Amino acid sequence: MLMAGALTLCLIVLVTGGSRAQVADTRVDLGEITATAARQPVSSPWLRVRIREVVGQLDAECYQPALARRAGVSGELQVRANLSRSGRLTGVAVTRARGGTLPAALATCVRAAFARAQLDLAPLPATPVDTTELGAYVETPRRGPPEVRYPVRLSFRLALSAPPAPPADTPAPDPDPTPAACGRNPEGCRSSGCPSGMRCDTRVACVPSSCGCNAETGQYVCTSDCGGGMCVRDRPSPPTQP
Repeated sequence: MLMAGALTLCLIVLVTGGSRAQVADTRVDLGEITATAARQPVSSPWLRVRIREVVGQLDAECYQPALARRAGVSGELQVRANLSRSGRLTGVAVTRARGGTLPAALATCVRAAFARAQLDLAPLPATPVDTTELGAYVETPRRGPPEVRYPVRLSFRLALSAPPAPPADTPAPDPDPTPAACGRNPEGCRSSGCPSGMRCDTRVACVPSSCGCNAETGQYVCTSDCGGGMCVRDRPSPPTQP
């Protein structure tokens, strides 16, 4: 029984792919569409509306998964395709625009989304108009697909943008107090040593042997002894008698 339940749970995870955190404020914007048929330009509101319907699915289907793998991905994609009379897009090619940072896997996902898209061939609905207004008129339903020779060659760009990646975490400050917070350490030379040509003398002055910096007060706390020593010039050894 437990084995069957675990197997069912695994299948659910595999099918759904698990949950992924969504990145807010992402955009997939459709640029200007260039369309030609038999080398003649084609301009159709129907065409832009139907292409935009496919573009509206790309954020959740392709862009968000790409951002989950690498934050801050942005740039432009160039899309080229042929529109057939049936509303299918054939020969879809998606390339990264020059200077973009979009990964190749994202371009592959976008190409697959357009390749399996079926554009709705129904005419666009009429824009609602208030007939009570002075000079108002009732608009007839917009035309459907462009009445041209097929296929229609399409070319357009997609701009994908997301918030910049958060800055890398800065290293935490060292919790240990540093001597620089208190200035020069007054402890004697028995702990730190002396420069070349000098020696540590514990009889010339009362110098503590050890001191520690208190970062809160900015002062050193030293031992009460006088055995720290002070650096004095080393006396040269007397010459040996022959």
